[in-house]
Amino acid sequence: MSIDEKTRKKIDYALYRAYLENPRVTMKELFRIVGAMRNWKKLHYSAQKIVDKAFEDNILVGPHLYCNSGIQVTLFDKKGVKVKCEEDSIGITLVGQYSYLLISRDDTGNLQYAEVVKPSFPAKVNLEGSITAEEKKFFDQWFATPQELKPDKKPQWDETDWKIYWAMRDPRKNFFEVGKELEMPWEIVRKRFQKIVKDCKVFMGFFPLGYSTYDPLLVTLTTDYETGIRKWLQGLDRSSWLFKVDDTIIVCLFHTHINLTCLKLSEMEEMGIIRDFKWAVPLFSSEGNSFRSDFFVFFSFLLHV
Repeated sequence: MSIDEKTRKKIDYALYRAYLENPRVTMKELFRIVGAMRNWKKLHYSAQKIVDKAFEDNILVGPHLYCNSGIQVTLFDKKGVKVKCEEDSIGITLVGQYSYLLISRDDTGNLQYAEVVKPSFPAKVNLEGSITAEEKKFFDQWFATPQELKPDKKPQWDETDWKIYWAMRDPRKNFFEVGKELEMPWEIVRKRFQKIVKDCKVFMGFFPLGYSTYDPLLVTLTTDYETGIRKWLQGLDRSSWLFKVDDTIIVCLFHTHINLTCLKLSEMEEMGIIRDFKWAVPLFSSEGNSFRSDFFVFFSFLLHV
């Protein structure tokens, strides 16, 4: 990797972290972050262009707000199963050990935990390949003690709070425009939003090679080391989706070599870290009566039901 590439990746990761800390971070603050980086002028772009390019190249994806609003997740393992995708649901056709994934609104849903995991850059572990001696040291730390993920609590909001949340799932939206849309003063939108965002997670993706470079892989497993799996995903150099449905962990991985990725997970199963490892690859998604073929659904499906 050239000096210019290293500089750009450092800047991209710094911008990503800024959005995680404050999804309404100002352009002034982003420009300050770029300007504080050594050699940034050698990229031959203005600070504005560097920020814009991170989104144009899909290195940064988001931000979006997420809270537990009641979601039902169902995986089907039979081929040819006919599933009706209602207006308030999203379906993903899969190939592998599952045939279909259905996500729908349900106040008593089974989705207990959801997160777009913050990665490390540079990486601490490798997704594509066997477990190395260096990685084994991390594994001994991360998988030393069994521990479950704590379920996401459903916020105690009133009707107005929920309206503002649904209207501002993109937290960068203009308060004035949202106020006009909801027919309420923008000052109320801003004040309520400041409370709402504290009860939400920021869904923000970081893909150092660009989102389209990676292929998605849906993985399910059970484990006594749920927080350890989260720490392992944090050691990768790209974002992953981590969900808990009932007692099952669902992970959406973004890889560059499916065989090597499955080999890594198989080794983890042989070590006793995970159990019941299954995988599937998405084909297309359906929303109501429409279909689309982009894999970005993994990032957006929880935000659109």
